[in-house]
Amino acid sequence: MRRILPIFLFFLGGSSYGVDMEKSAAMDSGNNVGVGVAFSGLTGISMYAETDRSNFIQGAIGFEPYGSYEATGDYAFTHRNAFSANPNVTPYWGIGGIVLHDRNDYWTRYQREGYDSTTYFGARIALGVNFVIPRTPVQLGAEVAPSLLLTPATYSYLQGRLSARVLF
Repeated sequence: MRRILPIFLFFLGGSSYGVDMEKSAAMDSGNNVGVGVAFSGLTGISMYAETDRSNFIQGAIGFEPYGSYEATGDYAFTHRNAFSANPNVTPYWGIGGIVLHDRNDYWTRYQREGYDSTTYFGARIALGVNFVIPRTPVQLGAEVAPSLLLTPATYSYLQGRLSARVLF
């Protein structure tokens, strides 16, 4: 994973070279698609796609060298004019799902004794903000998400994530 990340970032940065640098991607948003890096409990890939001017879908897949992974997906609703002084800042909220495979049995050991499965499914509510750096195609994001793992047992926790994406 450590060898792949610098190569991925190199190609991701090079693909944004041809973007018109006179306009901010936030001003001309319409059908932007973005790919980047997500930093949370497990570091991985972040994806973003606008469905229209005020909604988008996002997802992230995070990995750990020992075999644990986490996948999330959300449908989000934006509030583009919430900060009229800075139109590049967009708060949002969304609903989605989570799949967590815990190879290290962190959840089983501390909360779910007696369950054999280490793959959990659940729901989450994402609350976050996206910021597009002016005159670049780079989008930075931060979110917190109250999450509820539903199966094989019920457990709630709070997720946090930082992301950096390049918009196309």
